[in-house]
Amino acid sequence: MPGRVGDDEQRRDERRRADGVRERGAARAVDRVQIVDREDDLLAVRALARADDRPAERFGDREAELVGRLSHPNTVRLFDVGEDAGGWLFMAFELLDGQSIDKVIEREGPMDPLRAGRLALEVLAALEEAHAMGVVHRDLKSHNVMLVRAPRGGERAGITDFGLALHEDDGEAGGEVAGSPAYMAPEQVVGGRISPATDVYALGVVMYEMVTGKLPFVGDSAIETAQLRLDRPAP
Repeated sequence: MPGRVGDDEQRRDERRRADGVRERGAARAVDRVQIVDREDDLLAVRALARADDRPAERFGDREAELVGRLSHPNTVRLFDVGEDAGGWLFMAFELLDGQSIDKVIEREGPMDPLRAGRLALEVLAALEEAHAMGVVHRDLKSHNVMLVRAPRGGERAGITDFGLALHEDDGEAGGEVAGSPAYMAPEQVVGGRISPATDVYALGVVMYEMVTGKLPFVGDSAIETAQLRLDRPAP
């Protein structure tokens, strides 16, 4: 199980030092962090939400424990989950030297179908392990799949960002809509029950994106993008 470092801020501050921002988005940042007692390991630390923003904080102890146990080579390893001195919840995970699939497509265009199929099988194998433990990613998309160099050459896919992960037993969303609109399964759009099939649907969207270089449903707004999969047949 990943350590819950929020209970020991002094030990946490002694163990890590910020080493510069690696990626910054509209609502959160990913920092490059040196873990002093992990020799030369570098981790990425992502802020999830403020600890007092309980409706946004869905990544609980059970999900943290299960995700921390995921060991498939195509899953980015989670090392730590906790709360910092400023009240921000965070995840510390394996720092990979590579690019996300969406960035690769942006740079190179559509992928060869054989390459796309191989990467999809790797992602599917990682999802199989997570689903066997009852963990549903809920936000699988091309931006959350990293392509990195494989130990023996070539490349491998790595699923990252389990910040919205949910245990399958808690799959009743209760009307909550969570995920990325372009990749949402129909049940996510309507606030229905989340299951492993939700991730499989998202992987199908990623596969379509890899071989065509575009998304199957794109509207003028996030709401329209999500709604289109309910109103139109798949292309």
